[in-house]
Amino acid sequence: MSDQNQNTPRKASTGSYPGRSSKPAPAGQYPRRPHTTSKTRQIPIDEIKAASRGASRKPTVLNAEKERFDFKELFSKKNMRKFRGHLIFYVILVTVALLISWFVIVAANDINAFIKDDEVIVVTIPKGASVAEIGKILEKNEVIDSSLVFRGYCKFKKSSGFQYGEYELNSNLSYKEIIIALKKSSESRETAKIVIPEGYEQREIIDLLVENKYADRATLEDVIANYDFDYEFLKNLPKRNNRLEGYLFPDTYEIFVGDEVSIINTMLSNFQKKIEDEEMAKLIAASDYTLDEIITMASLVEREGANDAEFGKVASVFYNRLDSTTYPYLESCATVQYVLPERKDVLSIADTEMDNPYNTYINKGLPPGPIACPGLSAIKAALSPEETDYYFFVASPNGTIFSRTYSEHLANVKKAGNASGGTSTVS
Repeated sequence: MSDQNQNTPRKASTGSYPGRSSKPAPAGQYPRRPHTTSKTRQIPIDEIKAASRGASRKPTVLNAEKERFDFKELFSKKNMRKFRGHLIFYVILVTVALLISWFVIVAANDINAFIKDDEVIVVTIPKGASVAEIGKILEKNEVIDSSLVFRGYCKFKKSSGFQYGEYELNSNLSYKEIIIALKKSSESRETAKIVIPEGYEQREIIDLLVENKYADRATLEDVIANYDFDYEFLKNLPKRNNRLEGYLFPDTYEIFVGDEVSIINTMLSNFQKKIEDEEMAKLIAASDYTLDEIITMASLVEREGANDAEFGKVASVFYNRLDSTTYPYLESCATVQYVLPERKDVLSIADTEMDNPYNTYINKGLPPGPIACPGLSAIKAALSPEETDYYFFVASPNGTIFSRTYSEHLANVKKAGNASGGTSTVS
């Protein structure tokens, strides 16, 4: 390159490229491209802006169409199946949680006796009973709510050494207090064996216990009249004298001397076991009579029948009379004897005319309640009497004589002599 070219000053740039016009573009317009031989179309600025605005709006319209809420899809079978599955899962989860919470609260209350009734309950713990058996006894007698929780508590605390016997426990005791009570030995308490004969009246049972110095008369009479024994068969009894008549089951017992509540409870507990027997329970459920009426009938059978073999026939006579319009009165000498100040060998006509609800010579149907404590055979006879057409019977030295008609009965009464029992034996 020559020196001349190097020293020649350059012209100031006009900001244009070769081939462009050096004139500045009018304000608000882009510089025009120089005319070329290509067929490229110059797009006006207004079209570019319009296209830009259109491009920004068009996707918005498409997205709105896509995002529109589809209710049919929401309630489709597939979604509903999923919804039901989730709903069932959460319902089960909440239910299990509630059940666990409820169990914990109940168990805690049972263990610690936060809120429990204040009631004295007599329970009998058999000799050699296991913790599980003791728990069931306590639960059955409503001392505790759960034998399972009690068993678990004893296992956790390693409690053992429970003693047998009868105990007065309060339903508001905690598990700890119950365990302490059941560990106290009952062997130091004086016991005695006593036989309660079948057909004994309540007053005779009291006399027997008092005469043998097993109980105090005043205390025993108060317990029989007023103590709140927790047995279902006692709850609906009508108010009457000799409240437990018929329910002090005759049997041989080992009793705790001087513990009147325990003595009576033992007899009542035995009665309950007898009526809960599978065979007895079915007969009672099938009967048209209430349990109190059945025991009342059984007491008449017990006092009128000479022996177990006669009980079925004696029961049939009384049931036949209950269903009869000709002989609607039971006319049982035993019911009259029950209310006499002193028992008689033979009743008088005046005795049978006595104004008393237990006098079945002048009152139709059964007496107001039992007249004695019947044994198992008499109760079974009252539940399953023999089928006969007898309406009369009379006790004789050679056994009870049954008859169908009144004329036959009068002849039998003469044979018997001074009849001490039977139906229509006083004339």
